[in-house]
Amino acid sequence: MDWWQGYVDAALLGTDRRRPAPPKETNESDDLISLVRDLDWSQPEAALLSVAGVVGQYQQVGRCVKQNESVGSSIAPCEPDTQPCCSDRIAQYLGVAMQEYPEAVPELLDLMASMGQRVPPKWLPKLLTFGCRQLDLQTQIGAVLGHRGRWLAARNPDWRYGCVVQNNDMQADDATDSVAEIQRLQKQWQLDTSRERCLALQQWRKVDPETAREALCESWKAESWRDREAFLSALATGLSLYDEDFLESALSDRAKSVRASTAQLLATLPESGLCQRMAERSRAFVRVYGDGRQLCIEVALPEQFEPDWGRDGIVKKPLSGEGERAGWVRQMLAKTPLSVWMAEPMQLAKTAAAHEWRDVLINGWAAAIQRQRSAVAATGEAVEWAIAWLSELGVYDLDEAMACELLLLLPVDRREAYLRSQLPKDANHHNIAHWLRLVSAISQRWDFAFSQLVLSQLMQLLKGKAKYGDLFSPPISLALSLHPGLAAQAAQTVNNLTQNQYPTRAWQKFLDRFLGLLSLRWEIYQAYADSS
Repeated sequence: MDWWQGYVDAALLGTDRRRPAPPKETNESDDLISLVRDLDWSQPEAALLSVAGVVGQYQQVGRCVKQNESVGSSIAPCEPDTQPCCSDRIAQYLGVAMQEYPEAVPELLDLMASMGQRVPPKWLPKLLTFGCRQLDLQTQIGAVLGHRGRWLAARNPDWRYGCVVQNNDMQADDATDSVAEIQRLQKQWQLDTSRERCLALQQWRKVDPETAREALCESWKAESWRDREAFLSALATGLSLYDEDFLESALSDRAKSVRASTAQLLATLPESGLCQRMAERSRAFVRVYGDGRQLCIEVALPEQFEPDWGRDGIVKKPLSGEGERAGWVRQMLAKTPLSVWMAEPMQLAKTAAAHEWRDVLINGWAAAIQRQRSAVAATGEAVEWAIAWLSELGVYDLDEAMACELLLLLPVDRREAYLRSQLPKDANHHNIAHWLRLVSAISQRWDFAFSQLVLSQLMQLLKGKAKYGDLFSPPISLALSLHPGLAAQAAQTVNNLTQNQYPTRAWQKFLDRFLGLLSLRWEIYQAYADSS
């Protein structure tokens, strides 16, 4: 708007030096010009302020479409929303969470989706923009957009991920809905950007894994290596032996990262050719024989790295601090079906723990349990293997990440019982911090009683004046795992403690963030309880 510059000059120089006047003929919207001309120009100061208001509203709303433009006629109107809208109170909490506590947004979106609710229209732009930065939340966001949200997402290229994910209200036995869903995902797969195509492929795998894989096969060679790697992660949804031929061919991909991701996928299928090849290699270097207390394990390290090992995902130079040859055996064990070892898991763990090649055996088999959890769980062996490793080794001897993976194989009540059994026996703040990290890393919502126990351990750590770095970096994971009903008690406990013992600046920052998030979660749950 070139004519607007004259009013800017009048505001800067003063109306006595640059007297504003109605605009001349321009190409701007007739409606806007008409509004500006109708102002009372006998009072230049008032007119100038009115122009600023009119133009500000014009810029906020947008521009009028010219007569020769047919944009409006090409946009189909939005379908009426059938989902109920969440309350204004919940929407306000969503705004607070996005602004101050983004870690709380996933839980709030899950609550909203579980109630079959959608986001109010005025919050849609902010939530869709938020999803552009939080890629892992795009599926959850898509579930609460409603028809209007998806219609709006289609208007902005940055928001198009919202068009991919529909509400999970399609009945599996409804053939009409199923066909329509597949057709919609096929269209998304062909037209959208890489991120949206990856989401579409993942959704497509849920309803028709075979056709989705075939579509990926057709475009595979034309995709960039980054996209091929991303599409493999989507292929993990609904993974089965029907995908083996395609994955075997991808083991020869020109990109190293794609080959590694492919090998990881095949290693989760115990009956795959890759796992069978690994079993042959493992048996050549690890021999298990005997029974019960007479169980024996013999380990013979390979002399050289064979050329075909690399294709199946064995890295020639393993982890830092690990011998090369020992690392090769560990990697073989990690991708060998657990059924190969004809021994009781508990006895195998006990024997491995006392073996001279303890780290190779324990870490290799623990990785195999984690990788094959879906297949092993189907036979009921997952819990048995996980309990054996956790019982014989304990959380303080296992790598934290591995201990978390094994704990996730247990039923919820067994996890809590095990963590109670592993509670530090003394006030050693290193052990307390290790235990708290494990509690929070599992990403589980604990019940009220166990949450009180966790809070007492946190306070024990604070009493010991432990260094902030000895705890765990963000306080968010712990605040998300505790029962939200503990918010008031936690605030009172912290207040009583800090009155007698002034915390360090780092601890104070931790506690403020911890209590703030816990309090927000409690208010959200209270809001839903009140609405019910």
